[in-house]
Amino acid sequence: MKKLIITLTCMGSFATSVAFAQKAPAVIQTDTFAKTATDFRSYWYRGLAEMNRFEVQQSRYGEMHEGELVAIFVTEDFLKTKQVKHDSGPKTDAVPIMKMLAYRHFSTGIYPYNLTTTAFVPVKEGKISKLSFSQTDWCGQVFSQFNRNEKGFNVESRSYFQSEGDQDFKIGDAVLEDELWTRLRLNPKKLPTGTFDAVPSMQFLRLNHKEAKVYTAKAKTEEKVVRDFLKAPASAYTISFEDLGRTLTLYYEPAFPYRILAFEEVAPAIFNPKGGEPEVLTTRGVLAESIMLDYWNKHTNADSGYRKSLGLKPL
Repeated sequence: MKKLIITLTCMGSFATSVAFAQKAPAVIQTDTFAKTATDFRSYWYRGLAEMNRFEVQQSRYGEMHEGELVAIFVTEDFLKTKQVKHDSGPKTDAVPIMKMLAYRHFSTGIYPYNLTTTAFVPVKEGKISKLSFSQTDWCGQVFSQFNRNEKGFNVESRSYFQSEGDQDFKIGDAVLEDELWTRLRLNPKKLPTGTFDAVPSMQFLRLNHKEAKVYTAKAKTEEKVVRDFLKAPASAYTISFEDLGRTLTLYYEPAFPYRILAFEEVAPAIFNPKGGEPEVLTTRGVLAESIMLDYWNKHTNADSGYRKSLGLKPL
């Protein structure tokens, strides 16, 4: 009899846990939060992160694949000398940074791709201090890290491909395309325009096995851009690399907090499955959900309901 009681108790507890996990808890929508936080400090220094989920159509192998991007923006203290997040000890060497963590995943055929980009940009200086990128798929792993020095960047590159292997090298001072998402959130008016030196997105370089180096870039900003996938006119920032045939456009709110509403990446496919020259394809992501949450505190089984709040697919 005791065993029966124990079994029923466990089952009851399990059923409650599952029911809670499937329920979407109340969260703060970014639209609501922005109405009560109209300046930088009141928006970004409340101990919450902005979490954005984009529905993505990802080009790969000459075809389009459904995917998802979660872009998280949050402020932290960053140690300039060690170039890591401060988590203990004195803050004498710490500066406030805005961190973007962008996690993109999609599948091609049977196997998945997981791509993570992390950019650390000082709030006051506005130029990136550190960038890391990793890619995992069922063939292996690759990793890249850029650390700013006095003349540019120290770069570490690791890959399971023979042609890429393990490399350590330096790159002169240049804009990293991957920092532009964060710099836009800080102040879109300070984004670089015209012609300048830039390193393209590490995601693009890694997926297409291109060398991580400085290329010539051109960029411009447009106002009141209308697209059928946008709910309202938006501002747009476009950076292009003629030598690579690649263009990135970020569509964003014209007013603070300058949320990114959509993005488009236009580039030739790796190959054309129909034969001939690779066709140019457009990867597009559109903002589907945006919430404010101290996600680092939401790590219990019961907190899995927050995934539903963000609209994430079940694991």
